[in-house]
Amino acid sequence: MSSITINKPPAMWQLPFDRYTLALVSGLSAIVLWRAMLPSFYYMRFIFFLTMLWGSISLALSIRVVIALVGTFLTKRAALWTGWRSVVLLPAVVTLLVAFKAPMHLGFAFARPALDQVIKMDFEPSGSFSISKASVGPYSIYQQANRDCHDKSRIYFTLSNDVEAGFVYSTTGIDDLCYNSGSKGHLSGNWYWMAED
Repeated sequence: MSSITINKPPAMWQLPFDRYTLALVSGLSAIVLWRAMLPSFYYMRFIFFLTMLWGSISLALSIRVVIALVGTFLTKRAALWTGWRSVVLLPAVVTLLVAFKAPMHLGFAFARPALDQVIKMDFEPSGSFSISKASVGPYSIYQQANRDCHDKSRIYFTLSNDVEAGFVYSTTGIDDLCYNSGSKGHLSGNWYWMAED
């Protein structure tokens, strides 16, 4: 008489790096990437968000690993440690993307055609074309303003979903930009980003 061995699927406690853990890491990473499209993210907020990302993942993994080890001790069934590379690699890639400001550059790439069109209309002889409460790419524009701060040719686009930040069109750079010093940088061409303190 032959004995039949039934292979039971591994229990949830045996898989600390399962799809649920990966879903949690993916969700937290997506939040960071979405916030990283905004210019003000790069003025000290990135420290908070990256700390929360890695802290939350570390806490969740610690709990899952402890459960797996206790379960192994009690049941003598080994935990399966597969899948850890994806769980660790994803937040590492997100951190690298944030370090190079890639989410903001990508978001601006989607917004730039509409903003370039506004600039083109603004420089026409018929007069200024003002923009307010418009959506361009993933951004919502609160207002466009010509400010008499060092350079009248600069055009500022204040974001309604990031009110202390925006984009600046300037043919002369932004070294003498008039704002509460926070953070600023170059995007492409004559386009820059700024975030106030």
